[in-house]
Amino acid sequence: VARHTGVTSIPRAAVQGEGGARFVYVKDFELPNAFLKTPVVTGRSNDRLIEITRGLFPADEVVTHGAYALAFAGSGSVSLQEALDAAHGHAHNADGSEIAGDGATTAGHAHDHGDDDHAHERWWMIVSAVLFLALIFVSTKWRQAARRN
Repeated sequence: VARHTGVTSIPRAAVQGEGGARFVYVKDFELPNAFLKTPVVTGRSNDRLIEITRGLFPADEVVTHGAYALAFAGSGSVSLQEALDAAHGHAHNADGSEIAGDGATTAGHAHDHGDDDHAHERWWMIVSAVLFLALIFVSTKWRQAARRN
């Protein structure tokens, strides 16, 4: 594996688009919680990082979490909050974090669901578990039958 010095590299999750139409969202230093869609030219990459050969300055801050959602919010300077609200269909804080029912920030990426949604999820978990156990049972019986023959 080669090592390169003096190159700009960012997390792969920050780079959006394909081929010659690659771009990142860069934090707008003049507007709070706003980001600019910025075209970039990429170079070498590995499983974590991608080299940026043109399009970024060393002090630029790029969006790594939520970058994909920003693409749905429109062009120009967009708010991460507005992008995530549009992509997920519910409200977020200005920094993109989730809002709990009481207005507090929630950890992780929890979403506000009704009780029916959770009952539906539990039903599928039970069905999946029963099918898995049935598969194990049939597999065991099949092996026993194969050994007898």
